[in-house]
Amino acid sequence: MSALTGIFHRSGAPADEEQTQRMLRTLSDYAPGKPHSYAVGPASVGAAQFISTPEARHAKQPLVSRDHRFIAVFDLRLDNRGDIIAALNLGPESKQMSDEFLALHAWEKWGDAALLKMVGPLAMVLWDTNTQTLVLARDPSGQRMLHYHMSKDRVTVASLPRAIHTLGDIPRQVDELKIIDALTQHNVDVERTYFVGIHQVAPGALVRVSRDRVQKEKWYSLRRQIKPITYARDDDYVEAAKDLLDTCVAAHMRSVGTVGSFMSGGLDSSTIAATAALKLQSSGKRLPVYTSVPDPDWTPVKMRGSYTDETPHVQAIAAMYPNMDLTLVNNAGRSVFEVQEAMLQAIEQPIRNALNVHWIHEILRQASNTGVTTMLEGGIGNLTLSYSGVGIYAKALSHGHLKTLARLVYQGAPSWPKRARLLARQGISPLLPNWVRQIRRAMPGTVRRPSIADLPVLVSAMERRGSIERAAQDGFDLFAARPRDYRGFLMEVNERYYAGTATAFLSAARSLYGIEMRDPLADRRMQEWCFGVPHEQFILDGESRSLMKRLSKGMLPDDIRLQQHGKGRQSPDAHFRLSRDLERINEELARLSDDSDINTLVDVERLKEWVEHWPDEANMTNHNAASGRFSVMLPLGLHIARFIQRENGRN
Repeated sequence: MSALTGIFHRSGAPADEEQTQRMLRTLSDYAPGKPHSYAVGPASVGAAQFISTPEARHAKQPLVSRDHRFIAVFDLRLDNRGDIIAALNLGPESKQMSDEFLALHAWEKWGDAALLKMVGPLAMVLWDTNTQTLVLARDPSGQRMLHYHMSKDRVTVASLPRAIHTLGDIPRQVDELKIIDALTQHNVDVERTYFVGIHQVAPGALVRVSRDRVQKEKWYSLRRQIKPITYARDDDYVEAAKDLLDTCVAAHMRSVGTVGSFMSGGLDSSTIAATAALKLQSSGKRLPVYTSVPDPDWTPVKMRGSYTDETPHVQAIAAMYPNMDLTLVNNAGRSVFEVQEAMLQAIEQPIRNALNVHWIHEILRQASNTGVTTMLEGGIGNLTLSYSGVGIYAKALSHGHLKTLARLVYQGAPSWPKRARLLARQGISPLLPNWVRQIRRAMPGTVRRPSIADLPVLVSAMERRGSIERAAQDGFDLFAARPRDYRGFLMEVNERYYAGTATAFLSAARSLYGIEMRDPLADRRMQEWCFGVPHEQFILDGESRSLMKRLSKGMLPDDIRLQQHGKGRQSPDAHFRLSRDLERINEELARLSDDSDINTLVDVERLKEWVEHWPDEANMTNHNAASGRFSVMLPLGLHIARFIQRENGRN
């Protein structure tokens, strides 16, 4: 891992290495290694190292190709390192080669095509002396940050915006349109950042800049890479999934320090932790695992279809693995807003799930204190191995596969009334015209997800910026009813939403705690394989998440594997924690009321009205409008307001 910078004077003026070095010094929390730079003609690139793999100790950046054509810096981890070494026909000496050195060799041999051959998080800044072109690239999941500012005379590149702003000639101004997009949860413009004039290289994209031309292209598309997976037997899919999971987990465990893992009582992170524990067991190593549990002062309440305390479930999992060390993290007595200022300082942008920040950071803090440098997680599992398969009902109905639909509905529910509801909800509803869905949403007693009307954004701002219209034109709506092509929708969510928002948390963990968070289920090989597997394998015999449940047999207790207790609820004590912070919330809202910049964007009066009608806990236990307002939108609105005030110098 590295912090990257680059400058290209499109006017032809000679580059100044000191500017590149100055930019790197502002990123010392992101990469504490000594900054190095290299200038040639109008371009200069630089890097500082964050050592996260054994081979990274041998990295010396910037790198210069053997023919001196390319000067490059990388922030990457090659998760298919062995494949690249074999494809480059390198000998035993390659074991000591850094991932960065291998990446430059790959670019020398294959050019752009090298990006498709390399698997893992990547950001690249490369200067081509032959064509006098600066080339920028990012991996498809956007796991490494890469920002740039472009003018007629100069391109400035850095891992984080503050390095670009440190040069002093680029105004640091909050982008109001990005703020509105974040508040309306339409945060899918992956090139736009929170600062005017600062852009991100889009995940899976390539940007080429010459003196008189700028080219942007997508070098990766998940849809284009999916190949149909067909095996003879159902068990063959399970065996193939196990083999691939083993490969991905092993690749993500390559680390210089202790490997730890998040672990819940569900399927994804627990299966990853179990796989990692088995791999460490043979070498006598232990796996520290961390679970968020409620504040001990909270009195649990029943939540429909969910359990609120992971403790008995993760204890049962840990009991199966003698080398697994479980830590329960309750973050007792701490405010949900406690670490948000440090987060904004580190990554220079707000986080969508602001309410979850406090417990994730407490886990990372405790893990860091015990020497953990790599944390495994399974955040993207619902899109890959543990996909529920529910989109198959609408697919079967829309294609006229009525026998298949009848079989699936019969297997999917235990009684005829429940089968009828299943057919209506999962089969018929996604195929209804939008006007019918809108009527249904408006019916009294309908439990619905929060809509755009519930979001804390001033109507005038929305009208002026055309946020709703842009969302409609874009055709991507996280708040829409279940779409006709649900699996296609998941691809959109993956490529346009998760890839654009997940990076911030990864960077915060790196900057604040020196920990690299890694998700084996987000591995490109895993994504391509899972989307190529027949839909039916994820809901075999009517069993939702069938593939992951079959895969984890023997790895997790059966009651947990089969989800007999329901699903775990993130931040189940949210009402309790927010209620404890009510005085602070009211003080903050009163302060925000006097800030004209905030009130232009965030509907502070609506937030105050919500708080004045504070619900009891029973009204926040289910996924309804009240739950969305108080556990999602209120923390997000306050978090974004804090970000605006911080950037305007009034925090």
